[in-house]
Amino acid sequence: MDGRGASVSVMVDTPKCTPSSIRAVLSLTGPSGPDYLLLTHIDDTAGHLQWRETFPNLKRIFHGGDLGRYNWLNDESLEDAEVLLSGTTGEDAPEGQLFKMWTLDGEDVQDLRQRRRRGDGDGDGDSDSDSDGVGGD
Repeated sequence: MDGRGASVSVMVDTPKCTPSSIRAVLSLTGPSGPDYLLLTHIDDTAGHLQWRETFPNLKRIFHGGDLGRYNWLNDESLEDAEVLLSGTTGEDAPEGQLFKMWTLDGEDVQDLRQRRRRGDGDGDGDSDSDSDGVGGD
């Protein structure tokens, strides 16, 4: 569910886009298909364009860190993913940051919570602080 209580479907990585896999996905999601396609690594992206063409409202989520020199598949279409995540963990991350979380629309959850603490809200201009589906601490 998103922050407004609507059902959201997320497909993780890409099975081969065939008529039988499309039917299987539709049996789980209904006629509109999945809302999001989370592509976890560059080697799990084959067929993402076919899924996007099959379901025009599908938002592909991909981490920008797998672009450029790390895009060993040379699939430049990944640069056009609807949601490009950014940020690092590990050696390049701020001290104590072991992992990173984002909303489905790619907003850094930690940044979002810091803005709320300062009274900046969620940045979308409305007063519903839970509209992004991120709970409090």
